[in-house]
Amino acid sequence: MKRTLKPFFWLTVFVGCFGLLTATSQAVSGQTNSSLLLVQQLDEIEQANQLNEEVIQLYEQGKYNEAIPLAEEALEIRERLLGENHSDVEASISWLASLYRHQGRYKEAEAFYQRSIAILEKTLGEEHPHVAVSLNGLALLYTTLGYYHQAEAFYQRSLAILETALGTEHPDVGAVLNNLANLYTDQGRYDEAELFYERSLAIDEKFLGTEHPNVATSLANLALLYFNQGRYEKAKVLLQRSLKIDEKNLGIEHPNYATGLNNLALLYTEQKQYEKAEELYQRSLKIREEIFGTEHLNIAQSLNNLAWLYTDQKQYEKAEPLYQRALKIQQQILGTEHQYIAISFNNLAELYFEQGRYENAESFFQKALVIREKVLGSSHPQVADSLNRLALLYLAEGDFYRAINFLSRGLEVEEKNLNILLSTGSERQKQDSMKMISSTTDFTVSLHLKNLPENLEAARLALTTVLRRKGRILDTVANDLQLLRENITPENQYFLDELAAVRTQLSDLIYKKPEELSPAKYNEKVAQFREKLEQLEAELSRRSAEFRTISEPVTIEAIQQAIPENAALIEFVFYKPYNPKAERGNRGGKPHYAAYILKSSGEPQWVDLGEAEPIHKAAFFRFNLDLKSSKDAFQGNTDKVKQTARQLDELLMQPIREKLGDVNHIIISPDAQLNLIPFAALVDENNRYLIETYKITYLTTGRDLIRLKQEHYHKQPPVIVANPDYEKPGETTTVAVANYRGVNQLSRDVEMSFGALPGTAEEAKVIAPLLSEVTLFTQSKATETAVKQLEAPQILHIATHGFFLPNLPRVEPDNSFGFISERSQKNTPIKENPLVRSGLALAGFNPRESGLDDGVLTALEVANLRLRGTKLVVLSACETGLGEIENGEGVYGLRRAFTLAGAESQLMSLWKVNDEGTKDLMIKYYRRLLENQGRSDALRQTQLEMLNSQQYQHPYFWAAFIPVGDWTPMEF
Repeated sequence: MKRTLKPFFWLTVFVGCFGLLTATSQAVSGQTNSSLLLVQQLDEIEQANQLNEEVIQLYEQGKYNEAIPLAEEALEIRERLLGENHSDVEASISWLASLYRHQGRYKEAEAFYQRSIAILEKTLGEEHPHVAVSLNGLALLYTTLGYYHQAEAFYQRSLAILETALGTEHPDVGAVLNNLANLYTDQGRYDEAELFYERSLAIDEKFLGTEHPNVATSLANLALLYFNQGRYEKAKVLLQRSLKIDEKNLGIEHPNYATGLNNLALLYTEQKQYEKAEELYQRSLKIREEIFGTEHLNIAQSLNNLAWLYTDQKQYEKAEPLYQRALKIQQQILGTEHQYIAISFNNLAELYFEQGRYENAESFFQKALVIREKVLGSSHPQVADSLNRLALLYLAEGDFYRAINFLSRGLEVEEKNLNILLSTGSERQKQDSMKMISSTTDFTVSLHLKNLPENLEAARLALTTVLRRKGRILDTVANDLQLLRENITPENQYFLDELAAVRTQLSDLIYKKPEELSPAKYNEKVAQFREKLEQLEAELSRRSAEFRTISEPVTIEAIQQAIPENAALIEFVFYKPYNPKAERGNRGGKPHYAAYILKSSGEPQWVDLGEAEPIHKAAFFRFNLDLKSSKDAFQGNTDKVKQTARQLDELLMQPIREKLGDVNHIIISPDAQLNLIPFAALVDENNRYLIETYKITYLTTGRDLIRLKQEHYHKQPPVIVANPDYEKPGETTTVAVANYRGVNQLSRDVEMSFGALPGTAEEAKVIAPLLSEVTLFTQSKATETAVKQLEAPQILHIATHGFFLPNLPRVEPDNSFGFISERSQKNTPIKENPLVRSGLALAGFNPRESGLDDGVLTALEVANLRLRGTKLVVLSACETGLGEIENGEGVYGLRRAFTLAGAESQLMSLWKVNDEGTKDLMIKYYRRLLENQGRSDALRQTQLEMLNSQQYQHPYFWAAFIPVGDWTPMEF
């Protein structure tokens, strides 16, 4: 929940003005009428010009103290000899304004900027580029002072002048875009800021080259944005690149280099690399003190950050005097109502909180809140930070009701900002943003279950938070894709096609490594496609923004309206109990599971299920089901399965069952490892499988109930893809028969091969006549290309081999900037994208040759399918419900991919399924669907029939498949 002191990136000036100001000086110098001036006056004018050149050189070197007296002397000469409104006088005034601003002499700077603007507007006109330079400088000053409304107006006016005069891709335009983006970052307007940073960076790299100091500035500022969004690894790469450029161009004694050291130290502090962070902070502080003296805002920043580092290390006696000194500097310069003052108040409050000095902490937290609400507005992320910190303080004091009040307010602000955070960036970037607020989710659930377990207000707050946040990224990405497809333009279609192409190219590279590429070139190529994929995801997210409408926040009542009378939603939550009195960084305890039970009417119920570890151990019963031997082997295994299933039920479902009453339909929204549990196979206290008592449906989140109410219409009749020819499309080949639909062999180089599945041919032969106007793809026609060309069939049934590779190493390029991820440092192998590790085998899979495709349909490619309107996707294959677990987001694999593609419901498997048994299950399932049974009902009745048979009574045969999504009957 902590926030570090934000770097003062306003340090970087509008460097594009250098050329304009110098040009003005030279031009006017040439206009001097020597016949009207004495030789002595001409010498003084030349002296002023030389002083001005020295000022520019010192300015570029960051030697502002040395530059100021020279600039003042040049101004005195020019004013005396040329008059107050001469353009050379204005040039000196502009330089002094900028120098005063850098040195923290803000009143003098403001007066000089205003003089500069007045002279330029009088002599050159209001729309001249030189006016834009001074407007930009004044806006920079107002940004520093926290006058955001005035600053934005001046930036916008400066930008309009420069774009008209110089075009939209001039470096001076890029500089103003960069500064305007800084302002938006200060205001928490991250989506707008990112757009402007990227435009500025593109302009700088195009016109100035990739090693120019302006590029370093743009990289550093973009890194700040990523830091604020929790995208730390990406921020580190940009900061290191920026620092290298500054070191090369400006040297290691320049203020910009000091800022770079400071910013990199912030990241090291965040990652608990304290020795590295302290060294960089001290180096940065030393440089700044030599340049600015001891009473500058940059000094206050360094002191604050260093104090935060000491606080993190519990060296409170070192931290407090640094905080106090920083606050004194800021108050002398900025007054009493500035966001930087609020940050210092907040940091001091955190120190006092850590020391148990709660009265002092409350006072400073409250002061910070007042300033932030007044200066930044009630919806700024820093306001949420203050509210949440006060809630934590009141919890530590045992004032639970004030804790609820402040936490509720903080969560509402976070909800508003979450909409902004998730409106831009790739899916991975959205994950980083969600992680920033995960601690408040834990805090909210813990406040209810651990501190106020009988309090209904706390329960409703916790459940509402879970319903709003769980599966949020999946919702956002799926909605973005759908909005673009529904509001298609040629340009949007291009980007959608490009996204599909890059996803395919990346998947092809992973599963079919080109022989002509060296390992280094191969790694580089994969990295390029991966980066391109992220860029396209971010661009499409941005493009969908114009079609989004403001939706009402999710409420418990809205969810209840979508729950049938005989049903109950079970919303599982994986959370860490919160101890506010524990040391910072150790406030979260051992993970727990909890469940919130919600029916169509009445208040929610809840139960804390205890520590997660025993539940995870008991969940290993699933592996007793994942068998692929003969039927005879199951005879002695059934009792063991029921015994272990009972152990898990006792921990997981029995406490919940006590609150269900006469409910016969349970809608399960799992979390974490529970996504891989076949709840139907759990055994209750009466030795009955749960499937014998309940109809069971699975959702990613209870919020899905609202989405399922929306009507979408299919565009094609049912499609069946079955019995692909894995060897050579178009040719019949005899290969070894596999009796289950999973991986035959696997090496670390992704060498997989599959044998024929005769059961899938029989399955398709029986199911196809049951459906009207069905399209059937088998053998060489069961290709990846055929599946990709589908347009929302009513049913999509794919009977083939499926796979999920849990340990596929990520292809990494050589690191150009010396960046090593934290996982690498900890010797934790980085795995490939789970959507690449999950997939289906289609025609031509074994030789990786299938027309234009390779026969490997990965989940990454599935996400491109156009299935909005598809009522049911059946994956009659192995392990199609598996994937990488992301707490709060479900399973990253085929399950997620088909949801992204728009499928209304899915039938997927949790382990390697038997070919013959699966064929029989599918045939019975479809017959029941055609009898107008609901999608979950049809599966349940089929499972019960198999359970009561002699041949398939073991859960291995009937429990692997789970129904995800809409459970209602389909119209045929």
